[in-house]
Amino acid sequence: PISIALAIGLAAAAIPAGATAQTMGEACQSLISTAEQRYNIPTGLLMAIALTESGDKTGGPNPHAMNIAGMTYIAPNIENMAGVIQRGYNTGQTSIDVGCMQVNLKYHAHNFRSPYELLNSRVNVDYGARYLASLANDTKSWRDAVMTYHNAKNPARRAWYGCNVWNNYLRVHRAGQGYMACGKANGSSTASTIAPIRVA
Repeated sequence: PISIALAIGLAAAAIPAGATAQTMGEACQSLISTAEQRYNIPTGLLMAIALTESGDKTGGPNPHAMNIAGMTYIAPNIENMAGVIQRGYNTGQTSIDVGCMQVNLKYHAHNFRSPYELLNSRVNVDYGARYLASLANDTKSWRDAVMTYHNAKNPARRAWYGCNVWNNYLRVHRAGQGYMACGKANGSSTASTIAPIRVA
């Protein structure tokens, strides 16, 4: 299996040296834009999901964002993220979302040689995009694909998430209207700390 040190090295290679929160968000955005084109995802939709999942106060996705069993944690660096994952796995906690697209290790890590591979933003974004595209292919609906990205069965959670992604989709396209009040859904959470959209 891939070593932790190698995985951290691969993950760190996707983030420029000395990157600030702002430039990290920009790195995510560039990767997301490329992935949208590669997988024929509607322009801005993958970005809207990323903002819903890991958006921060800079207005962009954060590759260091984590959601650990419903609790948001913003790691200072890749090494810290790897340590959090290792401690979680040692205690049986594998429900950990990581990176720009907040890929859940419990449900998706089996597709990789090591869960640490998902700390590489290129891998993280590409997998999130492929997963979304596969859901759209299965459901024949981008709307259903977006909601299933978050939850496959719970109607309230699906609606809450879809509403938030819709608002961020409008935000990406700088829309002046059409925003919705999303409310809350018990049991649903993301690592996003982006400023909420105020609906009149």
